[in-house]
Formats: sequence, structure tokens, C-alpha cells
Amino acid sequence: MADSPKILSLEGALTVDRATQLRSEIWKHAESGDALMLDFNDATAIDLSFIQLIYASSRYFAGRGSALGFSGTLSPEIGRMLEIGGFCRKAPAEAAELAAVLFDLDSGAKSAARRG
Repeated sequence: MADSPKILSLEGALTVDRATQLRSEIWKHAESGDALMLDFNDATAIDLSFIQLIYASSRYFAGRGSALGFSGTLSPEIGRMLEIGGFCRKAPAEAAELAAVLFDLDSGAKSAARRG
């Protein structure tokens, strides 16, 4: 695994229309053993498909011994969707805090790592 994570800059609306493309981009890093940092600075919105992708990707990376992290600032729209969807009580302003506040994100990744 690389010493420093690769960075994938996310842009615009992260929705079902882009889910397959984003999944391919994200998971290729896990398959190659790279740690990956998802940068939310230019992301404007998310939907359930992307939230599911975050959870699935976290497990996928952990199961392969890689790390998935988050960076940048979350837009108010993204924070609102995380709260409305019941994925966290209060969304952070900074993406780096996502792993700590998203319900069950760590437990699923830890479980996948144990199985891996």
C-alpha cells in the first residue's frame, strides 16, 4: 500500500446518474492496494446511491487492507441529506469527520477487515 493516499476530487452532484462511474473510480484504488482520500470540496449534493457507495466502499477497502478517507468541506446540502436520511445526528462541516459521525460506518469496515 502506498504511504500517502491517492486523492479523488469529487465534483458536482453525486447522484445515481454517476454511481456506476464513481464506484469504478473508487474501487480501482482498493483493488490496486492504494489508500484513497475522497475530496468533497467541489461536491454540491448527494443522494442515497452515493451514501450507499460510501458505506460499501468503506467495507470494500477494509476487506482488502486499504484505507478510505474523506477530506474537504461538506456543502450544506450534503450535510442536510446525511441528516434527513438518518445517517448521522449532525453532519460535520469537514468531510474528515465523516467516519466518526456516520452511523455504523466503522463497524461495517471493521467487520469486513476481520473477514478479509
